Amino acid sequence: MTKHMDRRSFVTAAGRVGILAAMATLVGVFAFRNKISLQRSCTFSQHCRGCARLTTCTLPEGIKEREHEKG
Repeated sequence: MTKHMDRRSFVTAAGRVGILAAMATLVGVFAFRNKISLQRSCTFSQHCRGCARLTTCTLPEGIKEREHEKG
């Protein structure tokens, strides 16, 4: 016994998949945008020592300061 999908259930399923894909795309875009904005902006400019984000900073200055503190 093969179950065939009628037009209404196909359109409903395709709509659900489309909505889920759009939602996943939006989440990805917002997460990517947020990651980029955090990487490029620094509120402390050249004062890395007093920065609360130094441990997770991905800017070259932050990486350099962390390496300087270790060694």
